[in-house]
Amino acid sequence: MMQQIVSLLLPLFICSVEAFTSSTNTCTSRILGIQSMSSMSKADELREKAAQIRREIAGLEGKSVQEVEQEAREKKEQADEYTNSQQNKEDSDKSSLRNNNMRVPLPESPAEMILQARDAVERADDDGIKRQTVLFALVKDDETDMANVEAWPGGAQQMYRESAKPLTLEMMKQLYADPYAKSNVTAQDIWDFDGSAIMTTTQSNHTALIFANTDIKYTRDIQKLDEELADDSLLLLINPFWRNLESWGINILSPGAKKLAKKVIFDNDNYPMTYSFLRYDVRGRTCAALKAYPYDWQIYAYLPDEYLGYERPIWLGSSEYEPNGTMVTDLLVERPEYIQSWKKRFM
Repeated sequence: MMQQIVSLLLPLFICSVEAFTSSTNTCTSRILGIQSMSSMSKADELREKAAQIRREIAGLEGKSVQEVEQEAREKKEQADEYTNSQQNKEDSDKSSLRNNNMRVPLPESPAEMILQARDAVERADDDGIKRQTVLFALVKDDETDMANVEAWPGGAQQMYRESAKPLTLEMMKQLYADPYAKSNVTAQDIWDFDGSAIMTTTQSNHTALIFANTDIKYTRDIQKLDEELADDSLLLLINPFWRNLESWGINILSPGAKKLAKKVIFDNDNYPMTYSFLRYDVRGRTCAALKAYPYDWQIYAYLPDEYLGYERPIWLGSSEYEPNGTMVTDLLVERPEYIQSWKKRFM
């Protein structure tokens, strides 16, 4: 037992001696190059003790002193390697936590939303995500109030013409483009009554499919584009008209539509959401949820500010997953700004 204890403690003792010696040499070299005789004597004494322990262990185990020293060095290296790996893991966890805790502000204009979407798409692309989904808040390109939820009496055609088209076109022009040399983008309508279209950058061949819906034609288009595009080209689904796989109901004219959609779009999260700016009404207030890769969903409410005299976005919290109405409501009613505005309605 004594032999095992000594074998375990030897690397630690040697490490302490080396650290002490290194520290002593460093300190004495700083004082005009004059060495402290007392410190050097102490270091020599410790080294002699370590050598004595090595000789005793060698005698107990029937090994040479060199073999004992080699084993001690190997154990020390293993201990250092483990310590470094744990430190790297802690650094990685802290970095991940910082990403998740990043508070992304709401865009204050269509131009800011385009920049946020472009940056999120590029970050995801840099991480190897070549197939993505982007959801713009459908606002007109000259909108100054991002809390304003537009009414679109003209349906999908008007939404595409006055919002989705200019927003997507500008984002595609800016993807990986030099500040003063935007990319050339071609646009081709698919079905006018759906407001659907395809946009492609002429240089990099990045492609965006706008307003695809649950018609099996679009699923086949997505499948075809995925197969034809080069591995380094992006394929973006812009504001598709579905929430999830359950958006595909029973269609007797296309009995395999849902199965194909599952394979092409949803299996293995083939088209993850990398940017989304959603707005909805909660208890008479406009709330918003923002997703910008790789950060968590950010939840906001546009609430009155007594000092500014107008409504501004107030951060409510964040979520790893897309927030639902219940979550947003629970966060909203806890805000003092909301409680104060609610009381004023009854004064």
